Amino acid sequence: MMSVGMLLFGACSQRSMPDEAESGMLSRQEGDAQEDADVQESGDAREKAQNPGQQENRILTEGEREESEEAKTGGTDFSAELLRFRQDREDMIRTDGEYIEMGTPNEAEYEIDFSAISEQPQFEYQEMAAAYEAARLYVTKTLGICPPTKCEVYMCMDPKMAEIYRDEDKGVAAGYGNDNIFLSEFCDENHNWQCIVLVREGKGQPWNVIYCGNDYKE
Repeated sequence: MMSVGMLLFGACSQRSMPDEAESGMLSRQEGDAQEDADVQESGDAREKAQNPGQQENRILTEGEREESEEAKTGGTDFSAELLRFRQDREDMIRTDGEYIEMGTPNEAEYEIDFSAISEQPQFEYQEMAAAYEAARLYVTKTLGICPPTKCEVYMCMDPKMAEIYRDEDKGVAAGYGNDNIFLSEFCDENHNWQCIVLVREGKGQPWNVIYCGNDYKE
């Protein structure tokens, strides 16, 4: 990953920063509780029948959202961990005049499975530099965004997006092989990270952005 970090030099441009009886009583209480539960269940069933989809579309409480997120990430707040990685990566960038020194955080320190990232082909330096430049121009010229980060585009570190290399269904990049798919990412002016999918027709051909977002199957 360190070698990849150094290759990001081509994707960066220096600029200033703007910058969750007792037994009888018990029996009667249990019976009452069961009766109440039966009545409630019956009422819920009638309400659900009268308002189909209402229960499914209700707004989750904060606790329920946290439980749902934990269920998807094995108890880890995936978004928070990925954001922490990106911030640590940003903190490791050093600028000196026209030179930019980059580093890559230790992936083992984060509760995220980054293994899908390694599925990206080993592109040559010139190929990566061309891909990053195409991504940079897309962000700054096509979208007109001035990222609040030290570099304008970075290597994509979202494992969910990197699954495109393992997936037979390439989604937005359908018809392209892994050797002709490149992922990058950037931070917009609202501090939201988005990924970019670039494709080319073959080695030596120009890279073109075909998607910007966080779900390659959109």
